[in-house]
Amino acid sequence: EALPLYRRALASDPLYAHAAVRLGVALEALGDLPGALDAYREYLRRGPVIAADGEAVRRKIDGLEQEGARPPP
Repeated sequence: EALPLYRRALASDPLYAHAAVRLGVALEALGDLPGALDAYREYLRRGPVIAADGEAVRRKIDGLEQEGARPPP
């Protein structure tokens, strides 16, 4: 149920980066690792508000890529 809400939030507010990271967490939990990677990258493109958050998301991306989810674009 949350996925459409996160996607709608991203579409309606380009500055709402938090929705991208929450979408990534939800997709990762559902096993959609390529989708999670896309969402985490979108979060970084939108610009994390707190530098530590950006670093945590970069670590998530690295971990998923090491699991073979998908190489960087």
